[in-house]
Parts: sequence; structure tokens; C-alpha cells
Amino acid sequence: MEVLLTAIAHVFNPVSLLLIVGGVFFGLLLGAIPGLTATMAVGLIIPVTFGLAPELAFPLLVSLYVGGISGGLVSASLIGIPGTPSSVTTVFDSYSMTKNGQPGRALGLGSAASLWGGLASAVALVTLAPPLAKFALRFGPFEFTSLFLLTFACVTAVTGESRVKGYLALLLGLFLSMVGMDPINGIERFTLGYYQLSAGFSQLPALIGLFTLSEVVSGAKRGKKPTIIAAQRFSVVKDFIETLFVIPKYFFLFLRTTIMGVAIGTFPGIGPGLANVLCYAQAKAGAKHPELFGKGSEEGIIGAEAGNNAATGGALIPLLTLVLTLGVPGDTVTALILGAFMLHGIQPGPLLFRTNSQFVTIIFVAFFVANIVMWLLQLACSKIFIKALSTPVYILAPVILLFCAVGSFAINNRVFDIWVFVLFGLIGLAFIVFRVPLLPLLMGLILGKNFEKEFRTALIVSKGSLAPFFTRPISLALIIISVLLVIYLTRLSARAQKTLANTGK
Repeated sequence: MEVLLTAIAHVFNPVSLLLIVGGVFFGLLLGAIPGLTATMAVGLIIPVTFGLAPELAFPLLVSLYVGGISGGLVSASLIGIPGTPSSVTTVFDSYSMTKNGQPGRALGLGSAASLWGGLASAVALVTLAPPLAKFALRFGPFEFTSLFLLTFACVTAVTGESRVKGYLALLLGLFLSMVGMDPINGIERFTLGYYQLSAGFSQLPALIGLFTLSEVVSGAKRGKKPTIIAAQRFSVVKDFIETLFVIPKYFFLFLRTTIMGVAIGTFPGIGPGLANVLCYAQAKAGAKHPELFGKGSEEGIIGAEAGNNAATGGALIPLLTLVLTLGVPGDTVTALILGAFMLHGIQPGPLLFRTNSQFVTIIFVAFFVANIVMWLLQLACSKIFIKALSTPVYILAPVILLFCAVGSFAINNRVFDIWVFVLFGLIGLAFIVFRVPLLPLLMGLILGKNFEKEFRTALIVSKGSLAPFFTRPISLALIIISVLLVIYLTRLSARAQKTLANTGK
């Protein structure tokens, strides 16, 4: 208790609190701009922390992480473009809710889900860190491959009208993820002789392109009419207060997606991106009215945002507990934070809890506070965000395209990534014209490279045998769940389509 009280006093010190507020705000700002991510926010600030004491530096970095992941909600809700890869599925319902005349409610629901998901993951970080980290140690290439199969099984829940189109989109995403260097042998493939493709398609320019051009084209059709947001009346404060207490209405959905988000965050090398996709699919699979998803469903927003923010606390678990044993932190952001540990001469791991429990407790308290500050800043800035995006579309569209192009370039400092942004924009337009769901393509593109690496590593370990997938208990359990999930979701989808057909008659 003495250690906890001392940590609380330190975090609420004016300097420390100012750094936390500034870190969350900077993270929100970069997360809200398409192409700029939480990884970039942390990477930019790490050199600055060298002149700070560790007790000030790491609360700042954790705050940047929380703000960066939550910031993607802003552009996802207001302009239909995911600010970060961890807000990919948030777009489908939050932007639909905005177009239905409720931008404040869309932001409020997303912020409330982010807050409660982040606080729940903070509780898990404090209480469940050692057992969760030990469980993550039991995952090898066989278990990870089966986990990815479970994720792909969720495609059945998000294929829309045609499951065939959904699975074809997934296969296209997996193929596009294979362009570039072979992750095992380092051999170039599918590059067509272009050296720029040797590194493959950068994920973020591709994601931005898939969502951006379609919105710009639809905006161009409206000519000089104001944006959808401009003519709407709303009360941000009222929406935020109301939605803060809507979460208990969906308690079991929130519980499922939060647990899933924390668990996914705990697995090394995965992070909030997969949590966002998988939790959204799980929310749709368990919904009473899955046909409402993609049309402004509250459950869709809550599932996606609670999942990705819960994964932030989960990703800190292997970083603070077993990173030396595991060898890989939770995601790219925690990999950078691991570098900051080394910069400050601190060795993370189990002994850190014994040798410097005060420091660890400060990080825990800062994570709690950062999530609360995130919600307050979202509330304070949402009116500004909404008004800024109420500019007439013929002015707003070029600015959005400019930000997207600059963001695409800034990731790797490659002009080629701007062309990737354009190419995937055209693919997104084609998908909309032919009514092909985007989410399966995104799942294949985001997860394909890691899936291939784990699957091929498993085959190398087993010398080509598939037997270990079925003899290892965790892997077998995941495969069985995947098969049962596909059967259940197929029946559920058929039942929903039959109900809609009868209603139409």
C-alpha cells in the first residue's frame, strides 16, 4: 500500500501529470491523422526521454501509446478512414453512425469503449500479468498458426451478402501479403522485377488507400454541398456522458471482447491491430441482429474499440514480465519502449518487480491515469474535430488526400508508398462497385505475412508433418473452435438471410 500511495503521489505530481496529458494529446493527434501511428508517436519522443528520469519518461511513453491507439477512432468516425491499423474495423459502424446524423454519439461510444477497455486491461496488467505471460510462453509456431486459422474462420461473420466473395477477398489479401521477400528464405517473389516491391506492400498506405479514395469519389459526387457532418445538430457533452453509461447495457459483449483483447495483446508480435479485427468479428458473431453491423451498430463500435484498447495493457504484460524469456514484446510500440528501457539502463523482466517495484507501480498508475485523460481529451477536442471536418467537401477532399499522401510517404520515406496508396484506393473502389466486403481483404493483408511465417516455421520444426497441429492440446483446441465457429456462423448467416427474405416478402 505504501508503494502504491507513493506511485500515485508521483504520477499526480504537476510535472508528471503534465507529461501524461501532453503524451496522450500528442498520441491522439498523430493517431487521428491517417498515416501517422502510435509507433511513430513513440518513436519521435523516445530521444526526448533520454534527458528525463525513468519515473517521468515511461509514463510519457505509455501515455503516447494509449493516445495513439485511441486517436484512430477520430478519423475512422468522422471521415471514414482508419487513422491507425488498430481502428480498421471501427470505420464500418462509427462512420455509418456519423452518416446517420450522430457524429457525437459515434465518437462518444468509441471513446467510452476505449476508456473501459483500457481500464479493464490495466486491471489485468496489475493482477494477471504473471499467469498470462506464462501462458503466452506455451505458444509456439503450431499454436500461433492455429490462432490465425481461428481469426480467418471469423471471416464468415463479416462476408456480407456473399461468403464466396468474402473468401475470395481473403485469398487476395493473403496473396498480396506474400509480395516481397520470403520471410524464411529471404528470396524475392511476385515482384515482377520491380525492386521497390522487394519489401512488399506497406500495410498503412494500403489501408489508407482502401478507405480514402472511395470517400473522396463519393464526396466529389456531392459537388459543392457541405459534408455530411456540417448540417447536423449535436451535443458532444450530452453524447459523451450518455455513451459513457451505455457500456453496461452491453456488459457481456464488453467482457468477451475485453478478455479477448487482453489475451491477444499478451501474445508476442501481434498487438491491437489483430484485436480490433477479431473482436469486431466476435461481436458480430454473437450479436442478436448481425445484419445491423456496418449500418451504425453500437455493438460493432464497442467490440472494435474495447478490443484494441484492451490489447494495449495486454501488450505491456510480456514487456514488463517475460520479455527476456519470450524474446519478443507484444507489438511494435512495446518493441520501441523496450529500446527505451535499454536506453535508460533498465532491464525489464521478472526481477524488475522485485528490484524496482516502485518504478513498475508508477507505470501501472500512469496507464490508469492515461486512459482517463484520453477520454477527457476526446471530450474536450471532439467538438473541434467535428467542426474542422464540417468544411465543404470540395475543400476538405484535397486536404485529406494530401495528408494521406504525406502520411504514406512518411512511414518509410518512399515515394513508392504513395503509389501503393493509389493502387489500393483503386482496389477499394472496385470492391465497392462489385459489392465485395473489404474486411476479409484487410485481414489477409494484415495477418498474411505472420501467418505464413508461423506456418512454415511449424512445418520446418515438424519436418513437413501436420500431426503436431492435432497432437498439441492448445493447437487442437483452437482448430476445433475454428471448425465449430465456421459451422455456427454459416448457419447463423443463413438464418439471418432467410429472415430478411421473409421480411421483404
